[in-house]
Amino acid sequence: MKIPRLVAVVAVAPFAATIPMSANEAGSAEFQERRTWNFAEDGVSFSNEFSGARLNGAERTDAFTYQLSITPEARPINNSAWFAFRVVGDSPREITITLSYRDGTHRYRPKVSLDGNDWQEIEDVTIANRRRSATFRLMVDANPRVVAGQPLITVGDQMDWAAGLAELPFVDSRSIGRSVQGRPVPFLSTSTSEALPERTLILMAGQHPPEVTSVQGFRPFVEAMLGDSELAVDFRRHFNLAIFPLMNPDGWHHGHWRCNANGLDTNRTWVGRGRPDSPEVAAAIQVMLELPSPVAFFDFHSTRINVFYTGTDDDHEPRHFVPAFERALAERIPPWPWTRQASSGSGGTPSRSWGTRELKIPSITWEWADVQEPGRLAEAPAASAEEMMKLLLRLWRDDTGPAARFAFEPGQPASHDHAGRQNAATAGSPEIVTSEAAHGRGALSLAAPGSQLIVPDFDYGSADGATIAMWFRMSPRAHAAAGRTYLFSHGPADAADRISIHHCREARALRVELGTADTTGLIAISENSVLDDAWHHLAVVLEPTEGTRVFLNGIHQGSAPAGAAPFDPAGPLRIGTRHCGGDDFRFRGMLDDVRIHDRTLDAYDLTTIRHPEAAFD
Repeated sequence: MKIPRLVAVVAVAPFAATIPMSANEAGSAEFQERRTWNFAEDGVSFSNEFSGARLNGAERTDAFTYQLSITPEARPINNSAWFAFRVVGDSPREITITLSYRDGTHRYRPKVSLDGNDWQEIEDVTIANRRRSATFRLMVDANPRVVAGQPLITVGDQMDWAAGLAELPFVDSRSIGRSVQGRPVPFLSTSTSEALPERTLILMAGQHPPEVTSVQGFRPFVEAMLGDSELAVDFRRHFNLAIFPLMNPDGWHHGHWRCNANGLDTNRTWVGRGRPDSPEVAAAIQVMLELPSPVAFFDFHSTRINVFYTGTDDDHEPRHFVPAFERALAERIPPWPWTRQASSGSGGTPSRSWGTRELKIPSITWEWADVQEPGRLAEAPAASAEEMMKLLLRLWRDDTGPAARFAFEPGQPASHDHAGRQNAATAGSPEIVTSEAAHGRGALSLAAPGSQLIVPDFDYGSADGATIAMWFRMSPRAHAAAGRTYLFSHGPADAADRISIHHCREARALRVELGTADTTGLIAISENSVLDDAWHHLAVVLEPTEGTRVFLNGIHQGSAPAGAAPFDPAGPLRIGTRHCGGDDFRFRGMLDDVRIHDRTLDAYDLTTIRHPEAAFD
């Protein structure tokens, strides 16, 4: 199935004829006067009478020399000084143009086109007056040409592109509301019989009119996800898409620098359920609040550099998604540098802050640089989409390859190794219970005296490191009288190589204690974080050169130099008690999905193995 492609017809109409203005001219922004400036003595004219234009005035300062005024729609305003105008001459000649900015400075390199498809950058531009003016020469003739800060994409172009996608049988299209001036706010969504409602990726573009490179990236990115590749088809079996292709149609139509028809920066109106003077955003908020537990939100923008504006990796699930995506881009598309600016908390009124605050998911402002390397926009967006699809699919697919795994599923003995390598022996009466599992359909109760699992010794501390991970649940009542209770132990206490995970009542902490050769380490987590009769996920990551890091529920808790390779504890591995056994040291709680990996898992790997459906897709 091929995606309908409409990019080839971008912006043809403004070059041929005047486009009628909207009948509804409501709004409190400072609108430009739509007109044509004729300079009969030179046979030259300038016009802003087309969708997406921005030209506030034209003055002849000398023969074939003109000063064009560019002013914003509101003040104060972000310096995104957009310009776009049509110029015609009655005969071939060179003219000189100076762009004169008010309340802004020169940002975009001027480009010229005769047909709206082929754009040529004007190379020789003189910047002066603290970047408040830009002067260049231009050849004109009887053929209308448009000069703009970026290749022109109009409201009609983006609506046509969205309509083309709506022809796909699995894509629904509708207007979710009206702009200040009554233009429809388009919305596309996908659904398949396999995908569950809560598996929704939100993609957005078009809040700020001049940010053309973001739309140029957004289109092929979306098209790749809606394409017929094996990866895209598989992705849509697991995920739905919520697509907002044009969030500020009035602003795009009027050639605004930033704002909607009320002079409001739409990306500063994301509050609560929206504001009445920003109906475009309010409509999107309503739709997004109705999505049950979406997984991530990407809002495409442009600025001077490639940058991600994000929350911290510990804000919301899936944790560590953004750095994993950054690494994937670096490996897939080198060299394509991206900067990340992460801020904790959810304050502020941009879309990213609202998504973090209200949806509690990773919410990212994805800023594409105003100037991209030649050919980058032809390949990078689709490649980026493929890497994102792979990362999100990992949440539903456990491909981390544990050396041993005890998932405690009903119908199998507690000693069963789901990795098929290290079947264990049991002691006491460990019981698989099905009513309160953390992962899958069963969990291991160690309530009965003497209960434990004994795994034959095997070498998992390889040159690639190791990872020990598990879900655990402990109650204050069950552990009130116990001294030390062990979740996991390997190696005697006096051995050079050893590791134990235990709760110490005296220290009031869950502790990871380990040794490697002459180095020892102790990483403690306050029992206040875990002694609450709730499920928690613990991961101990032994890195070959760095030592040990400990994660609780995906959040880094501490590090120690011990645990670096080679790491080779001796004797059986014990799950639920100390290395030497003994009921006094029995863990008096529940365990689930105990894993031992013979390699280091990264932070996003830990996110995937914590995902509730990862093992049973």
